Amino acid sequence: MNKSLRADLLLEIGAEELPSGYLPRVLQQLSCRPGGIIKDIFAAKGIVVDRADSFCTPRRIVLHIKDIQTQQDVIIEGPPVGIA
Repeated sequence: MNKSLRADLLLEIGAEELPSGYLPRVLQQLSCRPGGIIKDIFAAKGIVVDRADSFCTPRRIVLHIKDIQTQQDVIIEGPPVGIA
């Protein structure tokens, strides 16, 4: 894909106070490693994620994806030309 069609994505979620025991699981699920869900979520929408870094504190969850697609191919299907 063209480099100009890629950019960084930074997602930050604020929380009241997460128990510190939950933080390792949050980091694992937001990673691209086995057990992580980020690749699957974006893949379902046709977006390729090569690398996702996640960070968290009891009050913040941060996801950083480097060089993610800014556009995706869209196929729009409609009625046959003869009917339209």
